[in-house]
Formats: sequence, structure tokens, C-alpha cells
Amino acid sequence: MGSALPSAPRIPRLLLGLIASPVWMLAASSTAQTPPDPALTRLLSGIGTDAGRFRSGAPAYLGTETWTEYSTAAPHKPGKRRLHFGLPPKTPAESTATVTRQIVSLYALAPMNRRAESLFEFRQVLSVDGKPSGDPAQLRQQFVDALTSEDSKRLRRLRDNFEKQAMSGILIDFGQLILLFTRPRQKQYSYELKPTEHIGALTAARIDFTQKTGDQGLHISESGGDEQDTPLHGQIMVSPADGSVLQIRLTADRKVNDHQVHDEAQVDYTSIAPHALVPVSVVHRRTQDGKTLYQDVFTYSNWQSLGPPSHH
Repeated sequence: MGSALPSAPRIPRLLLGLIASPVWMLAASSTAQTPPDPALTRLLSGIGTDAGRFRSGAPAYLGTETWTEYSTAAPHKPGKRRLHFGLPPKTPAESTATVTRQIVSLYALAPMNRRAESLFEFRQVLSVDGKPSGDPAQLRQQFVDALTSEDSKRLRRLRDNFEKQAMSGILIDFGQLILLFTRPRQKQYSYELKPTEHIGALTAARIDFTQKTGDQGLHISESGGDEQDTPLHGQIMVSPADGSVLQIRLTADRKVNDHQVHDEAQVDYTSIAPHALVPVSVVHRRTQDGKTLYQDVFTYSNWQSLGPPSHH
């Protein structure tokens, strides 16, 4: 990921179908391969361990998400729902100035129907552009009650309500990119160990990955109604010592209505407890024909325990 933007890219119209799709739990059939690199095998084992820590530990915590949203498309009218996840409708030329918005929300990960295989992101908006959405204590209690209710209708309302807040789209379930690399799913990718790089002051081993089997990784619905699936490729940045995940980078390229569309996303992770891994930040950028359409920065802080995660 480049550092030219204010830590910002945009994921809104990208839907990670794999996260919510049970079919992703199907392991790919093995094929004859050259003997694995012992160093790579060791690092992949560490990645699988961290993916397990994320799945079992993250739902036990509640955090605060700050979403700074940049868009060159005109903001949608208040209350208008955007159910698509593709390119936005065409906007007038005079609407191409950058629009900035900041949404602060409570943030948590949980199963929609208490299925252990899938997690979803849930949010309760606290403020939009500095304007409070209500009493923080009351909003928090409502959010916690919904999360612990095991009522899928209440949980879906949380997602629907948040969807109305976005200017021109909405990020869904990108904080959990690490779940692409649980041990059963690792067989769906090819890997190549690259020289170490630096993430700030940290030295990180870089593993390039490309999807080779299974359902396509990104399910993308465009505003015109066209849908397509895009294979995944990118990099996993891990600790050279034990394979603990520091950062995941993802890119996707495709043609849409004779335009070249490029999406790139970056998710950073940290441990907040021996059993729990959570996102620190998400950065996404979408460009069309080399010009930036959207860019977003999501940061996460103030993690608090909600008690043991549910495994129903």
C-alpha cells in the first residue's frame, strides 16, 4: 500500500462473500506439489493460530471505530439506502470535489445466527461529524443488549441502520480479513515467501498469496446490477519469529463498463489479550482509470471486554 494518502482507502462497495459463506469452509482438494518450504510452513502455522485467536477472541470485545471517509462522489441524501456494493451511480461533474466525513461508532464482531463459522461487523453510531447521535451510555447499553440477545433481526437492524450513514457506500466485514487464512482455508491459496520488510519500526516477513481454488474471494455488485467474483491476491506481513500476523494487504483489479477499476485494502492487527487478536486499522482505496474515487481510514481503540465469546 502506498503512503501518499492520509492512511486512507475505501472498501465500501466490496463485499467479502467468503466470510459469511459456509461454502468457504470446504477445503480444496490437494494436488501434487513440490515439497513445502519449512520456513513458509512454520509461518503459515502461526498465521493459522492467529486466525483462530481472532475468531474465538475478538467477539468477546467491544471497541470504538473512527471512520474518516473521503469521496469524490456526491453524498447520498439522508436516509437513502445503498444496498449495492459496486461502483456508485454517475454523478454530475460539479460533484467531483472531495467530501470528507467522520463517523465514530461502537464496534464489535459477532455471528449473525450464532454460527461459529461466520462473523459479521456491527456498529452503533455515536457521532457524525462531531454531532452526537444520542446519550453515549444509553447507546452503548442498547448495542450490548442487541449483541447479546442472539436475535438475528436486531443484529440485522444494526447493520441496516449503519448503512444509511455512509456517503456513497459502506464497508462490510473487512476487519476480519485474517479469517481467509484459517488452517482449513489456507489450502485455497498459493504462497511465496519474500524478503523481510519494515512496518514502521517492526521487521516483518512478507508472504505473497494468490487464490487458486474455491469460491472467488470478492463478490462485487455494481450499481448497474452486474455482479462478478474476483479472485484474491495480496500480501501477509508477519513476525519472522513466529508468524504472528501484523498486516494483511489485498488488491483486486477488474473491468467495469470499459473502465479499469482497482481496489486495495490494508488491515493492521494487534493482540489485546493472549487469546484475542483485533484490528487496529483498515485502509482502503478505490481508483478508476487511475483516478481516486474513494478513500477511507478506519481506526479502532478503547477495546473493552464483553465477557466470554459465544460458541453456540
